[in-house]
Amino acid sequence: MSGDEWQAHRALLECHEPFRDFVYQMVNEIGQKRWFSISGKPHFGTDGEFRGYRGTGQDITESKRVEEVRGRLVAIVENSSDAINSRTLDGAIYSWNAGAERLFGYSAAEVIGKDILLIVPRDRAHEYATNTEMLNQGRSVPQYETVRLAKGGRRIDVSLSFSPIRNACAMPPGEGCA
Repeated sequence: MSGDEWQAHRALLECHEPFRDFVYQMVNEIGQKRWFSISGKPHFGTDGEFRGYRGTGQDITESKRVEEVRGRLVAIVENSSDAINSRTLDGAIYSWNAGAERLFGYSAAEVIGKDILLIVPRDRAHEYATNTEMLNQGRSVPQYETVRLAKGGRRIDVSLSFSPIRNACAMPPGEGCA
C-alpha cells in the first residue's frame, strides 16, 4: 500500500468514518507476509463518545497469490507469438490471443463468442469431433499437423495440441462458482 493510501485510510479513522474492504499487508511473527481485507464501522457509547471500531477482517493471502499467478499466466499467453485460444465445451471461442490474431487474421473482437468451426475446414470436421470427444473426457489431444482456415478462407498449415482446462469451477474469470 502506498503512503497516500495509508494516509487516506488514517484520515477516515480519525474522522470516525466507516470503511470497507481496506486491503493491507502485514508480516506475522514468523516473518511471513500476509494480506488482509478489513471493514469497520465506528462504535459510539450511549454518551456519544467514540469507543472504537467494530468490524471484520479476512486473511486474503491465498486470493492475492492466485491473482498474482493468474496475472503471470495471462501475460505469458498474451505475449506469446504462438496462437493460443480457448473455447467452451459447445465450441464458442472464449479467448483469442495476439498470436491467433496474427496467424488467422481475425481480431479477438471478431471471433469471441463465435463457433470455433469458423477456422476448421469442412474436410477436417472429423478432427473437431474427435478432439471434442477427447476434451470432454478430460483427456489432452497430443500435438499433430493439420490445416485450418484464415480470414478470407485461406488454408494454412498448423501444428495443434489441445488441453482441457481443469479447475474446480468452469465459470469464466471473475464470475465465480455457483
